[in-house]
Amino acid sequence: MFEQRKKPYKSRFHWDEETVNAYKADVPYLGYGEMKHQVEFFVMTNCQLEDGETEEELVHDLLNLIYSDYDRAN
Repeated sequence: MFEQRKKPYKSRFHWDEETVNAYKADVPYLGYGEMKHQVEFFVMTNCQLEDGETEEELVHDLLNLIYSDYDRAN
């Protein structure tokens, strides 16, 4: 489960707001593992790496942005 987060996340990359909002809408319906899988596929098929970036960095950043309104509850 997730709880509301107080501090906003500062993304290192520019993400299309529509894309982020579409993933955020899926948070209540997908487990973290499935969300990560979908984001990895999205990054692999839709993103161009620049200046030494890695797909892993983009995946991590986008997941942080998607879950930016939530903290993981233990």
